[in-house]
Amino acid sequence: MSYKIPDGWPLPSKIGWYTCDACGMLYGDGAFSQPVLNEYYAKYYGYGVNSPANVERLKMDAVMISGLAGYAKETVIVDFGGAGDDGKSIIVNSLRDRGYVNAMCIGAGDYIYPNDCDIIYASHVIEHIYDLPETMAILSAALAPKGLLIIDGPDATGLL
Repeated sequence: MSYKIPDGWPLPSKIGWYTCDACGMLYGDGAFSQPVLNEYYAKYYGYGVNSPANVERLKMDAVMISGLAGYAKETVIVDFGGAGDDGKSIIVNSLRDRGYVNAMCIGAGDYIYPNDCDIIYASHVIEHIYDLPETMAILSAALAPKGLLIIDGPDATGLL
């Protein structure tokens, strides 16, 4: 598809869109890299993470995550890519309010310790990652031996 890009935006004017037949994921590919996408999302996209409906959904997700953590307050929980428009993670704040002292938020390109994470949660972020194989390798390596990776994303078949 061709797009009219506003002056100064770092995205290309042509993006090819693809759907994975195996999982239904929709992704775009064009003449850009992860740093270009990071700049675009930070400066122009307007994440909308902190909209009232999304805040309530994320707070409920925090309840679900605390249940998966077995209510062990020392569990290392990472919200991958969950920083909102204000730079804060609703998931992390909700988990800390519940007593989880090792809840943290990281973004693409941030360092994450190998074998350190009990739970990594990625809600509607994987579809914004350019180098998905590299990112999945980093996230997988960061999981503790019995760690859990939770990914929530748009279903391309539903969008179609």
